[in-house]
Amino acid sequence: MRNALITLLVAVAALAGPMDIFVDCEGGNRVDLVFVIDTSGSMCSTISAIRSFTGVLDSILSECDVRWGIVAFVDSVMGSHDFDTTTPGIDLTDDYYSFRDDLPWGTTGGSDTPDEDLDALWVAAHCINWRPDALHITFLFTDAVFCEISDHCFNCHSNLTKEECLDTLMNHDIILYPIVRDPLYYSGCVPAPPYHIDFWRLAADTTGGAFWNLLDDWQDSLRMLASSINSGSMSEIAVRNNLASPVDAVLKLESIGGVEFHDSLFDLGTIAAGGLDTAWFHLTIDDTATMSAFHVIGDFDDGAYVETLLVTLDSSGCHEAVIELVPGWNLVSLPSGIPSVPVSYFETAIGDAYLYVTLLADYESSDILAPALGYWILSLDSARVMFGGVPIDGYFMPTFRGWNLLGGGSVPFSPSEGLTGGAPIWPMFEYRGAYYPAAEIEVGAGYWLLDNSTGRWEAP
Repeated sequence: MRNALITLLVAVAALAGPMDIFVDCEGGNRVDLVFVIDTSGSMCSTISAIRSFTGVLDSILSECDVRWGIVAFVDSVMGSHDFDTTTPGIDLTDDYYSFRDDLPWGTTGGSDTPDEDLDALWVAAHCINWRPDALHITFLFTDAVFCEISDHCFNCHSNLTKEECLDTLMNHDIILYPIVRDPLYYSGCVPAPPYHIDFWRLAADTTGGAFWNLLDDWQDSLRMLASSINSGSMSEIAVRNNLASPVDAVLKLESIGGVEFHDSLFDLGTIAAGGLDTAWFHLTIDDTATMSAFHVIGDFDDGAYVETLLVTLDSSGCHEAVIELVPGWNLVSLPSGIPSVPVSYFETAIGDAYLYVTLLADYESSDILAPALGYWILSLDSARVMFGGVPIDGYFMPTFRGWNLLGGGSVPFSPSEGLTGGAPIWPMFEYRGAYYPAAEIEVGAGYWLLDNSTGRWEAP
């Protein structure tokens, strides 16, 4: 039995790895939608279609807190933008009818490609007053090639390369849906096809969006996207670095139920050491999806370390809990379905956490916490530690003869509900500066159980 327990402890430790994933619930679907529209003459029919279709989007997104915005462009971006991030921004509106009234009514110019798509996206990223807690989505409508600062077209006024444009989108957490004519109207002063189409496909994949052909039924694709967002639950993924040195991280969502976030790369850049810095990105889960989990594959420091972490989400939504620490010793447990959490997540913690190994009748230190177990944490000061994630579901932990240090679940329950078999000597005990009999197993707390036989502990 002792070998079995040691194997279990090793398996739990292996889950931690150098990068830890946390899921935080946002409590509502907040969505910022920005339309970046080419208003050259050839786009006249498309602009009419956009004006008609946005009313459909407004009705579909009835369960969402939506903000609307517009950036129009042709050979240059319309409006006084000098590529200075201190320039007053373009206000989003929560009034759909105001947004519709601001949509372009007609087109100007044309027949002189290329256009300033990249600069228009830069303006959308820097000048829109995006809400920090909303999903940032941009729809780009265009039918012609763009130019870059390095191109030698007589009418190219671009300030950017395509790589700089993509970096800007990533840095502002913008999910791009290029709705682009394929094939594009072409100008010979820029690289030949499919150069520009290839970039739009890459940009969509990298930011988590999708590429749609303007010549196809893009309205149907957009309708499906809006329906998924409306019925989904918005979450954030937080990534923390557990190592002693900074790492460069790129995460990839391998598979996910819901919106079209398939095979999307998220460049998190350099994450500071020791879990003191966190990189975040948004995702939306469709509550009706049959797939309830996805893998996050991390490539760190150019492949020096690669790990696959499984994050599970379900249609019951996210669970949030708070652990209240007091100065001194605290008996805690993980309150959400997170595979492991570093002790450094508790910023006031001093040293490692301690779990009790019943078969050894002794404590062992650990720099991570895993579900189902209770841990001692020494805190320097009072603190409120927030946890988010899916509810704990189906964990179990064997109990052995002697004292067992066990954890709670995501909802309170009575001690007798959590134990199957065994020969318990009631009551269980909690610690709040001193030991007290526990009438209820509370979320985020740890408890002592004295058992005269082997049993099974699990959250109901």
